[in-house]
Amino acid sequence: WRQMIGAGVLCGIGFTVPLLFAAHAFSTRSAQLTATKVGLLVASVLCALLGLGIVASNTPAGRAGE
Repeated sequence: WRQMIGAGVLCGIGFTVPLLFAAHAFSTRSAQLTATKVGLLVASVLCALLGLGIVASNTPAGRAGE
């Protein structure tokens, strides 16, 4: 189950669709669009790090590095 949770967290990396929606929603307000882009990038990096940590912590000791 730990691998499934890690894979689910890694699914949070994709952020192209929210960027598309944000570009349409905030097309006239550049400050909000910039804040949205930064927030999406930070969330994507956090998902990548957290998901990698979960998946890597579940690797059996004998198979690490193969």
